[in-house]
Amino acid sequence: MRDTRGMRDGLRRVHRGDPRELSDARPKEAEDRAPAQNHAPAQNHSPARAVGARGSPWVLKTSPGHSGAVWFKGGDKCEEVKRRGGRGTIRNAIADFKAHPDKYVAMRYWTDMHDEDREEQDCTLFHRPTKQSSSLACDKRSGGWTVLEWTCRPLRPDVEVKDDGHEKRWLQPYVKEDRGETVKTRGVSPGRGQGLADVQSLCLWNTISPNDLNQGYVGNCYMISTFAALAEWPGAIKKLFRKTKGADEMPRSNAANEYTITLYDLESAPVAWEVDVVVNERLAVDVDSGDKLGVSISDCCELWPCYLEKALVAHCGGWNDIGHGGNEGEVLRILTGCRNAYNFTLKDFARCGNIAGAKRGNRVQKRNGEGRYRIPWPSANGKPVVQPKNQDGCIDALYAYDKANYPMCCSAMKRDGNTAATLADGFIDNHAYTLIRVEKNVAGSGIDMLLVRNPWGRGELTRGRFVDDGPGWKKHREIQKALRPVFEDDGAFWLEKSEFFEYVDSICVLALDMTTFVKSSYKPTPMLKLCPQVHYP
Repeated sequence: MRDTRGMRDGLRRVHRGDPRELSDARPKEAEDRAPAQNHAPAQNHSPARAVGARGSPWVLKTSPGHSGAVWFKGGDKCEEVKRRGGRGTIRNAIADFKAHPDKYVAMRYWTDMHDEDREEQDCTLFHRPTKQSSSLACDKRSGGWTVLEWTCRPLRPDVEVKDDGHEKRWLQPYVKEDRGETVKTRGVSPGRGQGLADVQSLCLWNTISPNDLNQGYVGNCYMISTFAALAEWPGAIKKLFRKTKGADEMPRSNAANEYTITLYDLESAPVAWEVDVVVNERLAVDVDSGDKLGVSISDCCELWPCYLEKALVAHCGGWNDIGHGGNEGEVLRILTGCRNAYNFTLKDFARCGNIAGAKRGNRVQKRNGEGRYRIPWPSANGKPVVQPKNQDGCIDALYAYDKANYPMCCSAMKRDGNTAATLADGFIDNHAYTLIRVEKNVAGSGIDMLLVRNPWGRGELTRGRFVDDGPGWKKHREIQKALRPVFEDDGAFWLEKSEFFEYVDSICVLALDMTTFVKSSYKPTPMLKLCPQVHYP
């Protein structure tokens, strides 16, 4: 999928509870898959240690002669509290600010106003953002303000991090094709006071869900949407990290962290071999802006999306090999070793691209000149699926795949480009989405519904009966009760069947029950051999 990364930011969506352990015992159905939408996203509530206590992560920074301009990175709004009063107002506010680093992130006052003889005083306190991953940014220009800032250093800053052998790839300058710019990078350790994820609740994972995936400005929507598809099954993500010792307790403070991500080598046909990609804790950031390159750290400060993407960057050649569009099916094959990733066009419901299992190597770019083939749609866990001939037949097939625990993505190709008219309806052209859920005849209403998620973590359909808090939910209370939608700009939204076929051009299906993949006994089957195919004209 070619990606249009001109607009981005924000994040988030929906999902689940505790991940499953890796075992051969089939877990209960309720534990197999995350629910379609979470109504109370889990957060890592780490109690703040007392200020001044031994080992406290809080560091107070005072900047006199400041311009006074502060804002938050990460798309979060800054809640300001202004205090006005007589003498002692600023002194009392400073005392309150210093006593509550877990509540406030910054404070600002006019330096001359701090004089105790001033009868009129005012200052501004800035609350910590709701998104734990948001960080404060300050204008470096000089001025007449004093700014106090609480920074957090949850991990020891003096730890040596060794080269992981992949730096030529993950520190590769990234070329923004749409702007003709080259982003130079450097490596930064999160949580060690270097300006990246210096937050107390930093963790590898908390509650794994598609909500954790928030694409940055790298053009790899196809990759992030597949990560989100797998995150519907938290055990699938944990399986990829299963050789990382003590993963649940990472990142560790007193030693450099290493993460082992197990992927598959598609060049080792006929069977995809496991390959362990070991990466260090450093992540690539833009030298000029300090922004992280690639997928964002999750809103709840989970690092697993960043290290999974870093492993793919190392495995597939570098940022410029994965960051200018690509194929969802190839990413799913590399993540699972399963050959049965299918792309279907909704124009005539044909199979498009190479046949399932064709040897391509560990490259994820979409190739020119891929044709369409008369290949039957795969069965759903052994149950035959009727070759779709119309929209109803296609919904029947997608419903069967959804209930068979097959991860799915969908793509929107060009209508008339991302013009003001097409952007107004909220569905982005030339962009990949995760297909989270398919429901037929919801609550006996005769209406089929599909839940999709934008990998940006924001940006949803704005026109239609079932947009967030739209009229369709009020008219069909039975549908709202059955689906329990969440009305917030989190990137996830419901589509009626007619809307789905209006906006979506192709579907990618991995014909692998993810409750089978998470078992320790799972092994990929041999690749299919290439065979003659009948092309559509």
